[in-house]
Amino acid sequence: MTLKILLTCMCLATCSLGNGPGAPADPRLADITPDGVQRGTEATIELRGSRLKGPLELVTYDPGITVLSLEEKGKSKVIARIRVAADAPLGEHRLRLRTRSGWTELRTLWVGALPCLKEEENNNRFHEPQVIPFGVTVHGRVLTEDVDHFRIEARKGQRITAEVEGIRLGNTLFDPYVAILDERRFELASADDTALLRQDAFASTVAPEDGHYVVVVRESAYGGSSSCRYRLHVGDMPRPTAVYPAGGKPGAEIKLTWLGDPMGPVEEVRRLPKRGGTHKLHMSTADTVAPSANLVRISNIASALEQEPNNDRKEATPAAGALPCAFDGVIGEDGDRDWFSFEAKKGQDLNVAVHARLLGSPLDPSLLVIDPKGKSVLSNDDGLGLDSRGRFRAAESGTYRLRVRDHLNRGAADKVYRVEIRPVFPGLSLVRPPVRRNDSQSQQWASVPRGNRAYLMLRVNRRDFSGEVDLTCGPLPPGVTMHAPRVRGETSNVPVVFEAAADAPLEGALCDLQGFNTKNKKYRGRFQQRVDLVTGNPNNAPYYWTTVRKFPVCVTEEAPFKVNVVAPTVPLIRDGRMRLKVQIERAEGFDEAVRLTMPFRPPGVSAARTVDVPKGSSEALYLINAAANAATGEWKLAVQASAQVKGGGRVYLASPLFDLHVSPHLFTGAIPLTVTTQGEATDVICKLSPVTAFEGEGVLRLNGLPAQVTAPTMKVTKDTKEVVFPIKTTAKSPAGQHKSLFCSLVVDRGGESMQQSLAGGGVLRIDKPRAKPKPKPKKVVAAKKPKPAPKAKPKKRLTRLEQLRLEAAERAKAGQATTGGGGER
Repeated sequence: MTLKILLTCMCLATCSLGNGPGAPADPRLADITPDGVQRGTEATIELRGSRLKGPLELVTYDPGITVLSLEEKGKSKVIARIRVAADAPLGEHRLRLRTRSGWTELRTLWVGALPCLKEEENNNRFHEPQVIPFGVTVHGRVLTEDVDHFRIEARKGQRITAEVEGIRLGNTLFDPYVAILDERRFELASADDTALLRQDAFASTVAPEDGHYVVVVRESAYGGSSSCRYRLHVGDMPRPTAVYPAGGKPGAEIKLTWLGDPMGPVEEVRRLPKRGGTHKLHMSTADTVAPSANLVRISNIASALEQEPNNDRKEATPAAGALPCAFDGVIGEDGDRDWFSFEAKKGQDLNVAVHARLLGSPLDPSLLVIDPKGKSVLSNDDGLGLDSRGRFRAAESGTYRLRVRDHLNRGAADKVYRVEIRPVFPGLSLVRPPVRRNDSQSQQWASVPRGNRAYLMLRVNRRDFSGEVDLTCGPLPPGVTMHAPRVRGETSNVPVVFEAAADAPLEGALCDLQGFNTKNKKYRGRFQQRVDLVTGNPNNAPYYWTTVRKFPVCVTEEAPFKVNVVAPTVPLIRDGRMRLKVQIERAEGFDEAVRLTMPFRPPGVSAARTVDVPKGSSEALYLINAAANAATGEWKLAVQASAQVKGGGRVYLASPLFDLHVSPHLFTGAIPLTVTTQGEATDVICKLSPVTAFEGEGVLRLNGLPAQVTAPTMKVTKDTKEVVFPIKTTAKSPAGQHKSLFCSLVVDRGGESMQQSLAGGGVLRIDKPRAKPKPKPKKVVAAKKPKPAPKAKPKKRLTRLEQLRLEAAERAKAGQATTGGGGER
């Protein structure tokens, strides 16, 4: 009985332990040690993480590793015994652990050709190095300011290669430095970053004499940490920096030239892989093999090697045939410019791609394409990373010319490249969008509990075509069914639900998930996921990643709840809203809160980011809204539900797919400006234009009225063209222009309601009452002012003589009066 069958049978016998409220969530795999093993041997590796109880299978994406046994060591550790085939591919192997509760993240294990040993500390000084055999792989660690020294013995003329796997192990942002020193501490070769290995480094030289040599490994800036682990390969291994040509036809036998090795160029006849794409080739000798591969492009198109001299457009190397075609060349000297020519027909859309840096070449290519008249039709420097690419349409038939040069006009013997020119051909790819920011691993699989469902949202990236896409997936584990709606042309996203039968065995599989255009099945593509293994500043940029093209699906133990949606029987109207009833079916003893999300929504349909079903409750309403331009028609939707479970982590489930019909408006409308006065009644008119017929009557409500203003609801039918709302105001109704008027329509049908908003932007102006005119005051006639009395002249100051004369005159006057009276008697 195989290990996988044995573990599955044990699980079936004990699966009741995982049922109910204690069912664990997806396991987490944080680390695998050691980081690598030697091929052709058996080894023990340790897997550490959390929630690792019930390990069932260690799955590898790459051939060559057989799992002999899995031993559970508590919740956080699993010991695996593996056998590595003698012909196992060298380099990175991608693995996932599968337990009774699901898949773990992807981690890597590296396979090498040399025997492995551990670094021994106290090797920080040049004169106190660790002595190692020539031809081993050392597993070490660089702590802060740590410098590791290893002494080897080599003969004169022998090649010494030291290559470090550091950041490629996927543990942390580790930038290693490696150097080869002689006994006198003179540096023979050193490297930090390399074009072939990115942040990792290699150094290779030829021993000038018999004796001892020291290999130094450190962090390039003298940093380091406990996570900065490395594998150092030291020996007489070939270390080419490039291979020429950088590609060929599938299965073709071609002559390759390995470039950049310190022993000089080496020619070799090699049969290329039969499958297209980018492939790894290792240079080997009778006794050794390069620790890491050089990359080549395999494509079923004729390739022409550059023929010198071709530094001028008039001497361009012609294509080997009609389009599509490829060119291979080397920018070997400073100022070197390689010209090629090809024939194109008027109206052809062509893609041109220069493959250099993505193949590990140190070339930073710059691309130029000119038409038969010498006019530039395409110029590009960094189209994809440092490589150049672009597309153009041939404006006329004739001979087009293409130029490749280094961005800085510098050349080297290993600056190889490959140019591929292809007519534009439609295609697609499938990706799983990240569920969290800066997280390329979480929920990138389908763990389906028995008798339950798992949610997956996929994105279809169409290339040069539009239209519907169908999905397939297989082979699925026994008892699992995929429910995948057709991807409509208006969207790139689609909700997919995986469902497991109640008696499905706890099996798993890496599935081939594909999509194809409904009308033309030649327009097809497959799932691919880029897994960012090492990220860092700035902005969590990826520094090292790997790509997989299989989608993991497995069956897990029962979950403690299910989620269902009561499918609506009425459509969601444009500019309308709807409340979906979501029901939670709980297992006995499970009472936790459940969080609902709706990752996929039709274009123009919005919804709350999350809706919580409180602890102890089993029902919630999920509000969704349709914009005025929402995509109409039939749509398949599902709700995802998650809850914290005993044992840590969350369980993620899906409702069945349900139908949602998005319908055009029932009415469109407008509310003309209405003017009234505080305390007075008036009519607000809503002019309606019927769009979609409906049965019965609907209720139209006038909304957005200011305070102290009321209006009744009105009845409408499908034929109503105008509705008059009598409104009342009070003396306290706020004066001014109120621009928030709109109508809401509710049409009941079979116990459910269709709701729509319309006629937005209506204006109600409320004026203050005019004040009563005040009586004009009587004109007051001002009284005439009396003439002022003449001012008395100021008395003259009399002299003494004048005073005597005045007194004498007065006495005389008085005397006359007296005299006159006496005479009468």
